[in-house]
Amino acid sequence: TFEGAGGGGASDIRSSSALNTRILVAGGGGGGYVSCGNFIQLGGNGGFNGDIPPTYPCASVILPGGGTQFAGGAAGHDTANSIFASAGSIGVGGAGHSSYGSGGGGGYYGGGGGFGAASGGSSYCNNPSCSYASSVIVSATSGNGFVNITFYQPTDLPTDQPT
Repeated sequence: TFEGAGGGGASDIRSSSALNTRILVAGGGGGGYVSCGNFIQLGGNGGFNGDIPPTYPCASVILPGGGTQFAGGAAGHDTANSIFASAGSIGVGGAGHSSYGSGGGGGYYGGGGGFGAASGGSSYCNNPSCSYASSVIVSATSGNGFVNITFYQPTDLPTDQPT
């Protein structure tokens, strides 16, 4: 039995509903895969640059690329049979191979779809205050995710008031 999964969607904060107004994006993870004797292959995590999944042991496979700050992740494929998934693009993870793959995670740029497990999408921040974020936590195991941003007080700012 071969079982693929869809990639996780990105969580984002925008100034309007338009995709090009995203201020902060937390990339989603790539879909996992179960095959060849119930081998479980986890999908890659979302992150500044999305992670790739671990090696697929059941075939000659080129792993999909993770989403980056500049482009979607490359498609994974089976080199022995020239079977391809699809690449990620802006905001969207690539589709996995229809019979033997999983979908890439969404993100600023989406992760590549896989032949087997897929890659994660990229995260992004377009705001000066992001440099003061001490942590950004994104969490969801199913259903809707959430974003929790923790800021710290910069210690290198002048404390004297101008006269």
